[in-house]
Amino acid sequence: MSAGLPRTPPRSLLLAVWLLLGAPVLYYGAESIQGARDTLDSRHWPHVTGTIVKHETRGRTYCSVPVIHYTYVVRDKAFESSARVPDVEQCFRSEVASRVADSYPPGSSVRVYYDPQSPPNAALLPGYMTRSAWEGLVFFPMFFLGWLYWGSLLLKGCRIAPNVA
Repeated sequence: MSAGLPRTPPRSLLLAVWLLLGAPVLYYGAESIQGARDTLDSRHWPHVTGTIVKHETRGRTYCSVPVIHYTYVVRDKAFESSARVPDVEQCFRSEVASRVADSYPPGSSVRVYYDPQSPPNAALLPGYMTRSAWEGLVFFPMFFLGWLYWGSLLLKGCRIAPNVA
């Protein structure tokens, strides 16, 4: 073996790195897809009229979340929630978050969509896909296919880096 040529790492090490890098991507991708499905399913939830209790914003200048507290009644049982979008806290600049929160004045009536299987799970904007949900749906398949391609190269024993002569 020549002293100037770098050694190729063993294939088992490369496969371990491949698995370690792929696991978080697979987890995030599965979560993104499930979240998007749940969000889209919420478009078909029934609705009732609720009442805004209060609104506020939480967070910092570049990541503020409008929090809208509301009450609603389903099958003679009262519930309280603060979800605008199912299972998502959407981040805004502070002035935008304040405007969003102010658009829900306390005491006003609002249409509340609730999960018929679990009425405590409610939202004001059913089916609303946030930017992060769309990013997950768009980028996950690209990362997944690249990860599979890299894995197929490793399993075939192909060199990933070009030979240096």
